[in-house]
Amino acid sequence: MSLNTAEIHMDIECLEEDSPSDKTSFKATWGDVSSNSGILDVSVPQSPPKLSFVGETGKKYTCIKTDPDAISRTNPIFREFIHWVISDLEFGEDGSQTTEGNTILSYCGPGPPHASGLHRYVFLLYEQSEGSNPESLAGAFEGRGGKKAHVSAKVAGLGSCVAMSYFESEWGPCVDAVHESLGFVPPDEYKSPKQREASA
Repeated sequence: MSLNTAEIHMDIECLEEDSPSDKTSFKATWGDVSSNSGILDVSVPQSPPKLSFVGETGKKYTCIKTDPDAISRTNPIFREFIHWVISDLEFGEDGSQTTEGNTILSYCGPGPPHASGLHRYVFLLYEQSEGSNPESLAGAFEGRGGKKAHVSAKVAGLGSCVAMSYFESEWGPCVDAVHESLGFVPPDEYKSPKQREASA
């Protein structure tokens, strides 16, 4: 993949202290497209993906999807924006997801603002340690923006971040609907043509 993993570790606070060891078997998929495909058309990953991971059968995991490039990579004033939290995931010997999981924070598709460049969307997979409280992440990530995925995962008692997968996307017309669903209006320099027209 073309993305710089070291930069992601730096931009997700404290992740470099718990560097995921698995960067190959873990992935999110939307049909034939996966999070290991590099740059994805922003319209593709707008629905929750299927996850796969070759880990220990019978062990539970929690996945957090985060964007460290909100509002843009050069101006990350909302770093990080949390797009999804799902717990109680289990995987079979072949890596396939065998449980639906428990949605802690509903899935939000990528919403990179107009003219904000490519955003990195990172899936972090944590071991769900005994005594952990992933449900507490609902409160920790309320509002979604300006959060710290890895720091909050540790506060919730989750175990090691065992795997990571990521892709990049940039603005497309479907993003306006994402922003509308969130009640978000970007700053003027990041408004789409339709958003500019609506605010004129």
